Amino acid sequence: MNASTLAQLQSGIRDVPDFPKPGVVFKDITPLLADPALLRLSLDALQETMGDQKIDKVVAIDARGFLFAGSIAERLGVDSVWVPEAWGFDALTPLAFLAARTTTIRLGTGIVQV
Repeated sequence: MNASTLAQLQSGIRDVPDFPKPGVVFKDITPLLADPALLRLSLDALQETMGDQKIDKVVAIDARGFLFAGSIAERLGVDSVWVPEAWGFDALTPLAFLAARTTTIRLGTGIVQV
């Protein structure tokens, strides 16, 4: 990704200091999502990182992942799998992922066919 593209994408990300707790700077992507050109550019940039790899499925890990996975999967012609955060999903089986070092990620049994 070139510097111009990076600068454009950064223009759609707003810093929210001290959220959700003091000392943390939350990166708000709603301005990026609200701008069709920036959203398209972000999807292009994500797809570019995949190069010519063979992708079988796009796995979205919770909220922000949900926003992008379907579009990327559609572009690649593959399925997307949505993995919610652990809270509130008692019927799901734990998987050994850690998001932001604070949240366990769980994947429902039978979601991914190998």
